[in-house]
Amino acid sequence: MSNTSPVHDAHALDADQVAYLTACARRYIWWQTHEQSLKSPDRVILQIMEIGEAAHMLDLPSLFDHGVLFDILKGADTGVLSPPSWTYWHARLGWPIGTPVPVLPSARRAS
Repeated sequence: MSNTSPVHDAHALDADQVAYLTACARRYIWWQTHEQSLKSPDRVILQIMEIGEAAHMLDLPSLFDHGVLFDILKGADTGVLSPPSWTYWHARLGWPIGTPVPVLPSARRAS
């Protein structure tokens, strides 16, 4: 993830978003505490996009602005999202029908 987060930090979230991300962090980022996970809310959202249960995935667009979710997709590190998830989330967030979905980011070269 880049250092500039579309969601910014847990302090910019409302109570419903914090509750949702906390529950999802506990479930989908099991290797660290939810407090640690909430320091990178974009990473929690990407994890939901990749391995979330249907109910969690359905809640995501109603809790977060579609533009923010698109920005999170654009900032995803290589390997975080699979090709099916990448395509699904573009379609789910309203990518124009008939317009090719952007290519999934691959390994980025150092400048």
